[in-house]
Amino acid sequence: MTLQLHISVPAWHTRAACAKTEDKEVFFPTGNSPNQRAAKRICERCPRSVRAQCLVEAMTRDEQFGVWGGLSRGERVRLAKKFKQEPPVSAKEAA
Repeated sequence: MTLQLHISVPAWHTRAACAKTEDKEVFFPTGNSPNQRAAKRICERCPRSVRAQCLVEAMTRDEQFGVWGGLSRGERVRLAKKFKQEPPVSAKEAA
């Protein structure tokens, strides 16, 4: 019996700079290490839309580790808190 596993990969994954990086460990540094800066430099090479989708995915999953969308875990936590503190903008105010 053969088990076939089909994994759906979002289209943006194929356009991500990290997909072309051999050392994936660079995205999971400890603390504010040089590897964290290296990972962020790789993220900067991504198109904005890819970085945004990566960040949204990490924040939706509450990713606990690593650099995603150019942000560390601590930066993602601070960003989430900022959005929770700001009152929603009505369509009238946004116009």
